[in-house]
Formats: sequence, structure tokens, C-alpha cells
Amino acid sequence: MSSLVVDQVHPAAQAVAVMNVALDDIAAAALWSMSIRELADLVVGVEKLANRLDSVQVAVIAQAEKSLVRTLAGAKTTHGWLKTAADVPSWEGRARLQLGHALETRPTTAAAFAARRDHHGRRRSGVCRHPGA
Repeated sequence: MSSLVVDQVHPAAQAVAVMNVALDDIAAAALWSMSIRELADLVVGVEKLANRLDSVQVAVIAQAEKSLVRTLAGAKTTHGWLKTAADVPSWEGRARLQLGHALETRPTTAAAFAARRDHHGRRRSGVCRHPGA
């Protein structure tokens, strides 16, 4: 009797792979062929997806820090590792870590962040993506 070694991919890693394929499909799509209504719906859908991805991103980075992922590359800090591994500026990595840790103890705020709503239920803008913005 032989045993078969099967590499199992974590569901989160599998989801990222699936999303990358889906993003390739969007990038290759002939957007010009969409009706105005379809394009408007796509824009809104992409914005909502980006909000959810921002929320997941900060949660994953916070977990990476708790798990000491930085030690894999001998980095002194998680934001330093993130800069080297994923070309994320240090200031942005630090900001994501701070936000991720803050949201861990505030589930209502975390849900609002994912939905981009303020405490009155109004839509809010996304994460600042560059300094001075």
C-alpha cells in the first residue's frame, strides 16, 4: 500500500489565487462593449470589492505580525519585511499594522471599515493610499 502526499492549500491562499485569476479576467475584458448601466454597476462593484479587500488586507497583516512572519527573512520589523517582500512603503506598512491592531478589538468599527460607513451609516472614502492625501 502506498501513501500519497497531498499538499493542501489554505482556503485563504486559495481565495487569493482565485481572485488573481478573476482580476486577470476583468483586465482582459472588453469594457468598451458594456452598456452604460453595466459599466456603472461594475464600477460600484469594484469599489465595494476594494473596500472589502482593504479590510482583509489589514487583518492579514496584523496576523502576520503576531505570527512573526518577518523572522522568515530576518527582518527586524513587519513593516520592514513588507517593504522588502511586497514593495510597500514603510509608512504605509506601519499605518496598516496600526489599523489592523486597532480593528481587532473593535468589531463594530471593523465591520464599518469593511463597508466604508461612518457611525451614522453614511458612506465614507477608502484608505489613504499616499502621504499627504
